[in-house]
Amino acid sequence: MIVRLSALDAAVVLDADRLDRLSVESSGPVADMRLEPMCAEADVADHVWLDVVALRRAGAAESADEHFGDRFDAMIVYAAEHDWLSDDRSRVLAHVELIT
Repeated sequence: MIVRLSALDAAVVLDADRLDRLSVESSGPVADMRLEPMCAEADVADHVWLDVVALRRAGAAESADEHFGDRFDAMIVYAAEHDWLSDDRSRVLAHVELIT
Protein backbone atom coordinates (compact mmCIF):
# COMPACT_ATOMS: atom_id res chain seq x y z
CA MET A 1 0.00 0.00 0.00
CA ILE A 2 1.27 3.43 -0.91
CA VAL A 3 0.03 6.74 0.43
CA ARG A 4 0.76 9.67 -1.88
CA LEU A 5 1.12 13.13 -0.38
CA SER A 6 0.39 16.34 -2.23
CA ALA A 7 0.86 19.99 -1.36
CA LEU A 8 -2.63 20.78 -2.67
CA ASP A 9 -4.82 17.75 -2.05
CA ALA A 10 -5.44 15.32 0.80
CA ALA A 11 -3.34 12.16 0.86
CA VAL A 12 -4.57 9.31 -1.36
CA VAL A 13 -4.04 5.56 -1.20
CA LEU A 14 -2.54 3.81 -4.21
CA ASP A 15 -1.96 0.09 -4.76
CA ALA A 16 -4.36 -0.70 -1.91
CA ASP A 17 -4.24 -4.44 -2.48
CA ARG A 18 -0.48 -4.65 -1.96
CA LEU A 19 -0.46 -5.04 1.79
CA ASP A 20 2.99 -6.59 2.13
CA ARG A 21 4.48 -3.10 2.13
CA LEU A 22 3.42 0.29 3.46
CA SER A 23 5.12 3.48 2.39
CA VAL A 24 4.46 7.11 1.66
CA GLU A 25 5.44 8.97 -1.51
CA SER A 26 5.93 12.71 -1.52
CA SER A 27 7.02 15.10 -4.24
CA GLY A 28 8.57 17.43 -1.69
CA PRO A 29 9.38 17.93 1.98
CA VAL A 30 6.74 16.60 4.34
CA ALA A 31 6.42 20.05 5.92
CA ASP A 32 5.15 21.36 2.56
CA MET A 33 2.54 18.63 2.07
CA ARG A 34 -1.11 18.59 3.07
CA LEU A 35 -1.17 15.89 5.75
CA GLU A 36 -4.64 16.08 7.29
CA PRO A 37 -6.69 14.05 7.88
CA MET A 38 -4.78 10.80 7.27
CA CYS A 39 -1.22 11.80 8.12
CA ALA A 40 0.72 13.62 10.80
CA GLU A 41 4.38 14.54 11.10
CA ALA A 42 6.53 12.13 13.09
CA ASP A 43 9.55 12.75 15.29
CA VAL A 44 11.48 10.24 13.17
CA ALA A 45 13.22 11.68 10.10
CA ASP A 46 11.71 10.68 6.75
CA HIS A 47 8.58 9.21 8.38
CA VAL A 48 4.97 10.19 9.02
CA TRP A 49 2.24 8.81 11.23
CA LEU A 50 -0.76 7.38 9.38
CA ASP A 51 -4.12 7.18 11.12
CA VAL A 52 -5.03 3.46 11.08
CA VAL A 53 -8.81 4.01 10.80
CA ALA A 54 -8.48 6.58 8.01
CA LEU A 55 -5.93 4.41 6.20
CA ARG A 56 -8.18 1.35 6.41
CA ARG A 57 -11.18 3.31 5.16
CA ALA A 58 -9.25 4.81 2.22
CA GLY A 59 -7.71 1.45 1.31
CA ALA A 60 -11.04 -0.37 1.45
CA ALA A 61 -12.55 2.23 -0.88
CA GLU A 62 -9.80 1.51 -3.45
CA SER A 63 -9.62 -2.27 -3.04
CA ALA A 64 -11.55 -4.87 -4.99
CA ASP A 65 -10.38 -7.65 -2.62
CA GLU A 66 -13.19 -9.07 -0.49
CA HIS A 67 -10.55 -10.03 2.11
CA PHE A 68 -9.04 -6.55 2.30
CA GLY A 69 -10.06 -6.05 5.95
CA ASP A 70 -8.40 -9.26 7.13
CA ARG A 71 -5.26 -8.56 5.12
CA PHE A 72 -5.13 -4.97 6.37
CA ASP A 73 -5.45 -6.19 9.96
CA ALA A 74 -2.56 -8.61 9.38
CA MET A 75 -0.43 -5.71 8.10
CA ILE A 76 -1.19 -3.74 11.28
CA VAL A 77 -0.33 -6.77 13.46
CA TYR A 78 2.99 -7.00 11.61
CA ALA A 79 3.58 -3.29 12.25
CA ALA A 80 2.83 -3.79 15.95
CA GLU A 81 5.34 -6.64 16.13
CA HIS A 82 8.01 -4.24 14.82
CA ASP A 83 7.05 -1.35 17.14
CA TRP A 84 5.71 0.76 14.28
CA LEU A 85 2.42 1.58 16.03
CA SER A 86 1.76 4.43 18.42
CA ASP A 87 1.23 3.50 22.06
CA ASP A 88 -2.55 3.72 21.64
CA ARG A 89 -2.35 1.71 18.37
CA SER A 90 -4.22 4.43 16.48
CA ARG A 91 -1.33 5.38 14.19
CA VAL A 92 1.25 3.47 12.18
CA LEU A 93 4.69 4.84 11.33
CA ALA A 94 5.53 4.87 7.61
CA HIS A 95 8.66 5.78 5.69
CA VAL A 96 8.44 8.70 3.26
CA GLU A 97 10.11 8.34 -0.13
CA LEU A 98 10.71 11.46 -2.19
CA ILE A 99 9.56 11.03 -5.79
CA THR A 100 10.29 13.21 -8.77
